[in-house]
Amino acid sequence: MALVASALPCTALAADGAPMVSVRGPHALALSADGKVLAWGSDQNGQLGSGTRPYEPRPGLVLNLGNIAAIASGGYFSLALGRDGRVWTWGSNGAGQLGDGSRPDRATPGRVPGLDQVQEICAGPEYALARRADGSVWGWGSSYYLTLGEGERPENGTPAPVAGLQGVTQLACGDRHALALKADGTVLAWGRNEFGALGLGHASDRASPTPVPGLTNVRMLAAAQERSYAVRTDGTVWEWGESNPFASPRPPARLSPVQVPGISGAAKVAAGSVYAVAIGVDPTRWWQWVPGTSAQLQAAVGTLSGAARGYGQGFLLKSDGTALGFGALNGNGFGSLGDGTTTYREEPAPVVDIAGLVQVASGTWYGLALGANGRVYSWGLDASGQLGRGRFLHRSVPAQVAGLPVISQVSAGWDHSMALDAAGRLWAWGGNSYAQLGNASWADIGQPEQLAGISDVRSVFAGDFYTLALKKDGSLWGWGSGLPFPTTGNLAEPAQLLGAGQGGLALAAGDAHVLLLRADGTVAAMGDNAAGQLGDGKLDARSAPVAVAGLSGVVALAARGRSSWALKGDGSVWAWGDNERGQLGDGSQTRRLRPTPVPGLNQVVELAIGSQHAVARRADGGLLGWFWGYDLFGELGSSQDQLGRTPRLLRGASNVAALTAGDAVSAFLLQDGLLLMGGSNSHGQLGDGSLANAMRPGFVLDERATGWLNLKRASGSQPSSDPTLVLLRAIRNAQGLSALLTDPRAIGVPGEVYFSALLPRASVAAAPTRRAASARPGQPRRRADAAPGMAPVVFTRGGIKQSGPSTTAQPSLAGPLTAGSQLPVYGSDVTDPLVASNAIICVGVTIPELSAKGQVLMRPIATGDQLSGVTQCPTVQTAATLQRYTGTASGPLNARTLTASVDPLDEDRGQPRHLYSWAVTPDGRQYMQTAAGWVPMTEPMQPVQSLTVPLSGRVSLTVTNGLDLSGLVGTLVYIGLGASWEEVRGLNKAGHYYTVE
Repeated sequence: MALVASALPCTALAADGAPMVSVRGPHALALSADGKVLAWGSDQNGQLGSGTRPYEPRPGLVLNLGNIAAIASGGYFSLALGRDGRVWTWGSNGAGQLGDGSRPDRATPGRVPGLDQVQEICAGPEYALARRADGSVWGWGSSYYLTLGEGERPENGTPAPVAGLQGVTQLACGDRHALALKADGTVLAWGRNEFGALGLGHASDRASPTPVPGLTNVRMLAAAQERSYAVRTDGTVWEWGESNPFASPRPPARLSPVQVPGISGAAKVAAGSVYAVAIGVDPTRWWQWVPGTSAQLQAAVGTLSGAARGYGQGFLLKSDGTALGFGALNGNGFGSLGDGTTTYREEPAPVVDIAGLVQVASGTWYGLALGANGRVYSWGLDASGQLGRGRFLHRSVPAQVAGLPVISQVSAGWDHSMALDAAGRLWAWGGNSYAQLGNASWADIGQPEQLAGISDVRSVFAGDFYTLALKKDGSLWGWGSGLPFPTTGNLAEPAQLLGAGQGGLALAAGDAHVLLLRADGTVAAMGDNAAGQLGDGKLDARSAPVAVAGLSGVVALAARGRSSWALKGDGSVWAWGDNERGQLGDGSQTRRLRPTPVPGLNQVVELAIGSQHAVARRADGGLLGWFWGYDLFGELGSSQDQLGRTPRLLRGASNVAALTAGDAVSAFLLQDGLLLMGGSNSHGQLGDGSLANAMRPGFVLDERATGWLNLKRASGSQPSSDPTLVLLRAIRNAQGLSALLTDPRAIGVPGEVYFSALLPRASVAAAPTRRAASARPGQPRRRADAAPGMAPVVFTRGGIKQSGPSTTAQPSLAGPLTAGSQLPVYGSDVTDPLVASNAIICVGVTIPELSAKGQVLMRPIATGDQLSGVTQCPTVQTAATLQRYTGTASGPLNARTLTASVDPLDEDRGQPRHLYSWAVTPDGRQYMQTAAGWVPMTEPMQPVQSLTVPLSGRVSLTVTNGLDLSGLVGTLVYIGLGASWEEVRGLNKAGHYYTVE
């Protein structure tokens, strides 16, 4: 099985029955030596096998949101515009579409910083636009399709103006394009234009807003996917872009606006993934149509005031404040019609439980509604927290998948999971929107289910939205959507693609092509060949296997996108296909139609290809890697400026037995059974108990979070050996918050325990000491508010005490520590500061091997219900560290100059180091100082200065010079010095030296 497994690009396996790990998208699967399957990361579609239902079929209130004037829905994220002109977002955030500078998804609303006076919002799948009162337009999120205008950045995590837009009165957001209506009735368009969605008369993209020729007297716009719509003042409706998607052959795209036949007297239009809806000036009349066809007048359902169309469902808003839902594309599988069921229905029927509505919005299998009272309601799919109801479907610590027999192989797709048992049977669970589970349905499954349509399987491969299986007779089977074979529609259950003996020993699959390893070491390929990924020297697609030119002695294969790789028995790596972004690793961007050796790769025994990076393992244990793309999350264990588009030696683990790569994630299975993972951690897919990206690979925790996961041990656990981490588990209940000590290294050590926090100031002011009496019976407890600001505090035996640059911390508990010590943080006599707040609570233990010259190492153990962005613990300073981090302030508040000073540790002197400076404002916003000025904090933090630390004396930094800090009283300012942000953060080599006052 070693040969087969190494040919699967998202799987690391040593031998039959040996441990393995598989990762492709935002979740991971691992197989222990005893055949047990563990899963962690995203559970948005049930892919962890926990039985979670990722949807809500009845409307419910979006949490912590009120006084709202308008709503909008993106692909899997939501927006709300407050009556005060500020914008709130929640849901999916992989491209920064929540606009707060972070990347983790968020299941409750958070405000977009730095954006006010907004009058309109709209959203695409991964981007958002806002129109301000001055007519300017601001955008954030993904700009891969040019929807944010000019510029090379693929993503903007915070709002920035779209150049060339002024005097705009309305916006419309499509999938890959955007529209703006001007006061004079003309229209501007920008973005991708492959299907003519910009209406310019051609199919060329535009990065800046461009007038749509010949379109005047427009009073309303709409956009969806690759199509655009306009209502003119004469009541006609015009459309352009992609034509009827159901027609075969598909009609050509409309490159310029054309009038929709069958409509007259239209007042409003709403666009969806396939259908469009128009409402008449006579509000009892409404039409529906597929683009490129005549609009059909629908049966009257009452007086209408609005409509919304999304992916899978549409809504009609009636003038009496009620809403009607109706389906499309098998909609309502996730309860997206809001009728309390998951039964598909095309006829409009009431959305239950809500009334008094003034607006509806329709996303991807979910709906939103705005009440006249300013409250927002949501229902349907909640995969990324887009319902805003506080559910975040992830798990950052591994757990066993129940209901499985002894398993011999696992494979993780984008949102589905596959397992092969010792008897050759397949088990499937997770996302099934594209029939990728092969159980003859399209419904997600939250628990493993045996597939009835296939047996005697030798290996399985889970692609993004399809599955391939090699049977023991050498035949190849597949099901799902996007199969790299010429198939018709979705195959909802296993179907034979190649006959017995034709599938070979192993396979690798890209977006639309497959590679097959033959027993004689040659390679065959079939499927799409537009980039030469079949390696036969041509560009013609192949419906049957064709020999890859000039390859022999191959032992493993890999494929991603439209590119292919082969590992030969002599340790060389060969690559061919698409190379537009340098993914082949040869240092060029030249497409290769035939296999070409990758320079610098020799003595390679294993190769793993991720979405934007590659890792190779040599026979001597050395690891090499290269990347392509725009962002690096640490999946290669190095900063982006240290790597390039040719293989280079990586820092990292030794004794690696197997490796694998996924979407911005790398995993290294060590010979002793421990598992290291690094990179993106937005859904907890690194298994380290957090959602923080890891720039260097770290150990995956065991199921109880008491040690490291060991896939070779029957217990699955091994005590921690990391000298920078004390393992504690937070316990939050009606008795308050405590931390359970589980680290055996701390047992019997006369250490001191410190707890620090950033808490809402109202909580600090209202919190009694631990000596105070409990609340009187029947007396309601006051909830902690996030406003008016945040304060750094320490928890001591005397209660909660506010800390500052001149405050020596007092330990909460002194050793010696014992096994299972439950360390109290606060009790039931303290109002819970984690409720409805963005608080951070951290712990540190000063045992000798964990203290850095008197600096207490703090780790987050609990966060508030509304926390988003970077989680940075406030420092705890002993008498020794108070002298190490100091600062001076001069000048009035509106022209304040701050200077910070650090007394470096001996280990830093004479070494190249980085200075970091950051601040936390009273409302919880976090900013970092860079060479270009203060910007919203990102992870990892950027240094403000790099230097060689002097052998003597202090290091100083001018933080602000005559800066207006009005309105920022209470802001906490920090400085840190270290070899990297990971070191400064991990070892807490930083100090809080000033509070704005």
